[in-house]
Amino acid sequence: IFGASMASSSICNMLCYTLGTGMLTQLVGTVSQAAVSYGSPMHLSSLMAPSTWYLFDIFVWRLTITPLFHVMSEKLRMPRAFPFLTALVIMYLCRHWTAPSVACFEILRSIPLVAAQPNFYGTPHFGNYFALGLFIGREGAEQLFLDTRTQFLAPLVILSCTMYFSDIVTAVYHSPIDIQEGAITFRSFGLDLRFLGVVTVNMLAVLACIAQIATILSRQLPRLSDFIAGCGSRTLYTYVLHLHLKNFYSFG
Repeated sequence: IFGASMASSSICNMLCYTLGTGMLTQLVGTVSQAAVSYGSPMHLSSLMAPSTWYLFDIFVWRLTITPLFHVMSEKLRMPRAFPFLTALVIMYLCRHWTAPSVACFEILRSIPLVAAQPNFYGTPHFGNYFALGLFIGREGAEQLFLDTRTQFLAPLVILSCTMYFSDIVTAVYHSPIDIQEGAITFRSFGLDLRFLGVVTVNMLAVLACIAQIATILSRQLPRLSDFIAGCGSRTLYTYVLHLHLKNFYSFG
């Protein structure tokens, strides 16, 4: 699981993958916009591709949620459920505690790299799933996805979520982050847990189906499986840079 280690080498790699890639995309955006709008003013928000919002999110989670798991699980010898629940509560407070959240957002938005992230307010929402990955772990994920019971129930779970929770399933990027005064209530916490539960169950079911298909492909068509895996290992570059190319041609 990316971000589970507290080793110095892992943290250095994370800085290169997140802040380094973010600065690279900012440089590419600056050069591409300067090439098509010579002499016109450039705004920072237009230099960063919206597809890089998750880089800053991973940077924040890696320096907050991972140390939380490390201290509570490794140092204090607590079950991994404790840091997971603690992370859920912290993310909930970050979304709904008005004054500190707004003040924190305003401070972080003064940083150029952060100010250009259009989905910055989603950081405390998607942090739940980063914490979930640390909670399950690599071995737990493999056991879950390769279990025959999980593979049998996964399609039924996806169908049930689509039928009875379509408002949540179809809202892929929805996040209950409306920061309002006095928003910390049992009802809002229950709604957040409902959203997290439905999305998590549906997400795990989809991943279980993908794992089952990948297992079949690796057995029946190993060359095709290796080819798809190779393509998947290189999609990050396309994902990060494709909007710069799109904006370049559309602007031109």
